[in-house]
Amino acid sequence: MDVGNHWNSATPRQSTYSVIPNGVDIRHQLDTNFYVIQLRWKGKGSFSEKSPDYFVFQPESARDFECSIRFVPAIENPDLPSFSQTLLASKKHWKSFWLSGEAIDFAGSQDPRAFELERRAILSQYLTRIQCGSDQPPQETGLTYNSWFGRPHLEMYWWHALHVALWGRPELMEKSLNWFFKSLGPAKDLARRQGYQGARWQKMTDTEANESPSSVGSFLIWQQPHVIYLCEILYKLSPKPGLLAKYQNLVFETADFMADYLAWDSLHKNYRLGSGLIPAQESHDPMKTVNPTLNWHTGIGR
Repeated sequence: MDVGNHWNSATPRQSTYSVIPNGVDIRHQLDTNFYVIQLRWKGKGSFSEKSPDYFVFQPESARDFECSIRFVPAIENPDLPSFSQTLLASKKHWKSFWLSGEAIDFAGSQDPRAFELERRAILSQYLTRIQCGSDQPPQETGLTYNSWFGRPHLEMYWWHALHVALWGRPELMEKSLNWFFKSLGPAKDLARRQGYQGARWQKMTDTEANESPSSVGSFLIWQQPHVIYLCEILYKLSPKPGLLAKYQNLVFETADFMADYLAWDSLHKNYRLGSGLIPAQESHDPMKTVNPTLNWHTGIGR
């Protein structure tokens, strides 16, 4: 079930705040998670707590008002960039982004679909930058909609990350690819728990690479080769010897599981996948499923 919010949830949470001249810091705790929302403004206005966890800031005049907001794990710097500073930094960043990498131009095309295809390509690159440019895999649908409670989804990571590199920005893909070093230990634990060598990459995790509760997560398999594929693309785009040394352990551990997972079928004289896996429908019995259509690849049928 995809859920966008839980405004009426009974989950224990607490918000406190402290007001300073032309600003306020709101400290919010949800279970064991803690973060701060910092607001700084220029101009007159009023801040109030309408109800628990519900805060309202009302500027006196919308014609002459500036506000900066920052979300941080803890307050490190009480000062926030002003609106003009933020605007300048944003302009510099996006100019640098759009002047890097590749682009596509269908200006001379007579096909009526050309404009829409170009628009989607540009929008896709923009959304990827704002939602998938972090140092960890994004949640399944990025930030557009908070599906799956914000958890990283390794089964969808290939779709999020690959085209970033193919558009000529491999360094942006590599930021989140490095997260797999953190995930390697838990992935090896999962493989060992099931009796296999190497690393079996999880379906969905928390931000620290621990498995999220799921009845299917530890049996999905198609995300397994993604690490190898993405490392290969990274090396093709930037064939530096250091990349081979850096990622070799991820590649070998991934391949070790893939090789160990195959089982010899003496009746048909070939290797098979399964049991102990769930195909794309996520509804079949993992202990009775063998050789589903989706297996060692990126979502393309055999």
